[in-house]
Amino acid sequence: MNEKVENIVKKNETTPQKSVSTEKKAKDTATKVADEQLIYVGPTIERGILRQHQVFKGGHPACLENLFTKYPLLKSLFVPVDQLNSAQIDLSKKGTSLNAAYTAMKGV
Repeated sequence: MNEKVENIVKKNETTPQKSVSTEKKAKDTATKVADEQLIYVGPTIERGILRQHQVFKGGHPACLENLFTKYPLLKSLFVPVDQLNSAQIDLSKKGTSLNAAYTAMKGV
C-alpha cells in the first residue's frame, strides 16, 4: 500500500514541472511574436494606408485585417526585417512568389 502512495506522490510532483515547461514554451512563443519585426516590401496601397518599407512590431498588424481579407496575397509581402536583402532580390526576379505578389498588388 505504501508503494502505491509513494508512486502517486512522485507522479504528482513531476506533473507541475511539465505544465511549467509548457507555460514557458507558450510564453516564449508569445514573446517571439511580440518581438518579431516585419517589413512590408510591397507597393504602397490604398492611398498610403500601407506604405512600402513600413515596419511593424509584433507580427502582422491586426489593424490591417480587412486588407488581408480583401487582398489575400498581401500577407506574403511582409518579411522579417533581417531577411529584407534576400526579399528584395526575390522581388526583382520574375517567377518568384514575392515578385508575383508584388505585381498583383500594383495599382491597388
